[in-house]
Amino acid sequence: MAAQVRQEISILTHLLTAATGATATSNEIVQYDETQYNGTVTAYFEIVAYSDTSLAFDVTLVGVTDGTVATINVPTLTTAPTLFRSASFNPTTATQNYTVVISAAVGTNKNVKSARIVIIQNATTLTNTETQVEIGNYNLTRTTESAAILTNPKYWKYTAANWDGTKTFYAEAVYDSGDMDTISVYIYEATDILAPSWTLNATIVSAATTTVPTRTRVAFTPVDGRWYTIFSLNGSMDNHDIYRAGVVVQSTDGVNVGQGNTSGLIQGGTAGAGQTFQAMAQSFKIRVTSTITGVKLRLRKADSPTDTLNIDIVSSLGGSSLANATQSASALTTSFVEYTYTFGSPVSLTGGSTYYIQLTRSPDTRDGTNYMRVEQATEDSYSDGSSQQRDNNSWSAQTPDLYFVLIGQAGITKLEPQYLLANTLLAAGTALQTFLTTYTASEFDDEAGTTGFTFQGEAANGSTSDMTLQEADGGGAVTNSTLTNIDNAQISAAMTMPADQNLDVIANANAGDVAAARILVAYVFSTAAASFPPAPFTNTNLPFLETMGVGN
Repeated sequence: MAAQVRQEISILTHLLTAATGATATSNEIVQYDETQYNGTVTAYFEIVAYSDTSLAFDVTLVGVTDGTVATINVPTLTTAPTLFRSASFNPTTATQNYTVVISAAVGTNKNVKSARIVIIQNATTLTNTETQVEIGNYNLTRTTESAAILTNPKYWKYTAANWDGTKTFYAEAVYDSGDMDTISVYIYEATDILAPSWTLNATIVSAATTTVPTRTRVAFTPVDGRWYTIFSLNGSMDNHDIYRAGVVVQSTDGVNVGQGNTSGLIQGGTAGAGQTFQAMAQSFKIRVTSTITGVKLRLRKADSPTDTLNIDIVSSLGGSSLANATQSASALTTSFVEYTYTFGSPVSLTGGSTYYIQLTRSPDTRDGTNYMRVEQATEDSYSDGSSQQRDNNSWSAQTPDLYFVLIGQAGITKLEPQYLLANTLLAAGTALQTFLTTYTASEFDDEAGTTGFTFQGEAANGSTSDMTLQEADGGGAVTNSTLTNIDNAQISAAMTMPADQNLDVIANANAGDVAAARILVAYVFSTAAASFPPAPFTNTNLPFLETMGVGN
């Protein structure tokens, strides 16, 4: 059995239209980083699209490095918004930005109402995953010269109890500054969503100048129970555009997999002044006490070393080895490769305690020509430890962190991913809004845990609008999804999800101010208890029969 979760990266959340014979490319940009998901990762491109008349056209997901990675053909007669999902795709470049492109088919307008990347992640132990939450929207020609909340703002509430593992939070925005100005973008927080008093948490963009859509991501620290939203401002005179914005949560447990183009040297040596690059290490923690059976590292050699690399788990640098594996230096390649090392004896590590992966040469003599390198991550973003280097017989913290994956830890067990439906003003009236998403129960597997669903709506301050999550085929409301007098944002009671199908939204009472609808998923993984063969006899008269010589 394994953990399985559905993650999504929302790209396009407003109507993108291409005229007859013309293409259209979204200004929205997202980053999909395949290295943030361990286990088996299956990615899909998903859209809601239609044409004004009967016309077939293509919609493609385009990576800045790989080009087109997924294509959806919208067939003729698709004159109503319809949900499509591509075949699975596997990018050649693990980490890159993506946009959406509508083809140049001739005949009529071609429309894409929403677009997203859907990631189904399956892993025996969930050690790393990324959750992206859209809290921006398409805000063009903003003229505010003081920090102001977005038009039709969107909100995210951080509930710490819904997450575990090591969490790194980022705020992200896609924007331009216009022709003559600068732009600043911020993430603000408030304790009360009904009567919010917004205060600055972090600056995403500070006085930037760019005339093309640009994506920027910065780390921030949320506070349990607070709500988050996006503010922006002009430097002066001109205007700016916000295309999308969001919160990114990278969850890990005993893993740091961001690959980079930098590395630590292991030249060896234990004595003598002036010796540097003697050894490398990485400190880490795991969430709960676990039996660790091995570790993955990315290594390469320089020239022709012939000694052995010792890979030890220690509780203090230079201390006694708790677990050990070795690597023949001569067997390494001259380019970085991920190697899996199984310890001779597994080791039980205590949750919350600091340990080190320590890399030393054996025999530990210095060789500045023939040596080894260990790959470090692109960013120094691992919050539960740091890389360490021994120079002149003294250990000190370095940056950035090493690439590493522990094998055998309990892993991440709590997440709160989302499905985004609407992210722009709902149309007038109380009909289905055709902001479609597909619910498939099997995309989540909590084994013996729980997967709970609630519905969140967002509207104007003091809104009297009501909203419900609906079965898209007209089958009615999802049980417990009704939101009444939404007032900025409101979250429903726990819903009873329907059979697998497409879902939509309606505004039961529509004051023209409902601007977002999303499903929140409280995912809690728990390992199923071991099963045993049933008893060979279930007859309640068995003891009596056995005394009669029957059944024994």
